[in-house]
Amino acid sequence: MNANSLQTVSSFRKAWDSPSLSCFRRAACLPACLLLCAAAALPQTAGPLRPRRPPPDGTGEAAAPPPPVLGDTARNHADADPLIRLARAVNADFTKNLPNFIAKRRVKRFVSFNRGRIWALEDTIEAEVLYADRKETYRNIRIDGRRRVGSMEELDRAWSAGEYGTLLRNLFAPQLGLAFTRNRPRDSEAPGAAAYATLASREQSTWSIHFNAASIRPAYRAAVWLAPESGRALRIEMTAEAELPPSFGLRLVKTTLRFAAATVGGAQYLLPASATTLSCLRRSVKCFRHEIAFDGYRKFSAESSIFQVESDVSFSSGAAAPR
Repeated sequence: MNANSLQTVSSFRKAWDSPSLSCFRRAACLPACLLLCAAAALPQTAGPLRPRRPPPDGTGEAAAPPPPVLGDTARNHADADPLIRLARAVNADFTKNLPNFIAKRRVKRFVSFNRGRIWALEDTIEAEVLYADRKETYRNIRIDGRRRVGSMEELDRAWSAGEYGTLLRNLFAPQLGLAFTRNRPRDSEAPGAAAYATLASREQSTWSIHFNAASIRPAYRAAVWLAPESGRALRIEMTAEAELPPSFGLRLVKTTLRFAAATVGGAQYLLPASATTLSCLRRSVKCFRHEIAFDGYRKFSAESSIFQVESDVSFSSGAAAPR
């Protein structure tokens, strides 16, 4: 008989002699005693069972992986990483090298009434983006093909603006001094890119979020994917959730911006190719999602009347190296 068998027999004898099994010896409670004997002979577990983690609230993704964690590696000094130093230089001055151009901007707006599990298309907004003198404006706005008179800011639903350079300045402005931590890249999102994460405090934040009459600049979490050779940003994610104050009407806001090479006036530049914004109402199951696409870039040289668009989100219910 091996050691395990002897230990099992010993455990069984201790259980047999215990007062709780006197019922068995009296042949009065056989089923219950058999269960007690079996339990006494079983090896004990190493520790308490861990409760199952509930699915995240608000996105409808029951098994989504956690976002990049800044504590996985030591936090870098703001300028210790040479790629971050390069990124600060090329991305903070991103708009200085852009020519004046026109592009098409198409937004599909979705709504969900079950925290993002099922989405329904509400409408499609199309507009021309006019970028000149480092400022952007919108014209020829159409909703589901029908011409709309007025500005983009007058839309009565969720809207975002400021994709051309302002999000980059939010992250890489030297005066903000955001510290970046290297993370494992997720190749499906930006193949070959170097991934970083950062946290911006309320004092460092230049990201404005508007809901009805309220406007805040919250702390936020951000992830950025950089081209290793040039330091150019290929993808940006900015998220404010726990950072949003309880009195604010939104409990979640997330913006994702992707860049790709586009030809303007015979030269190539890294320009916005697509974007996604997600927002969810506080104390509600209602969420909004915007899928934004940019195309048709072409050079613009005529004079125009334009206005500055800040980096904000508003809500109310190929060949040569890219520059």
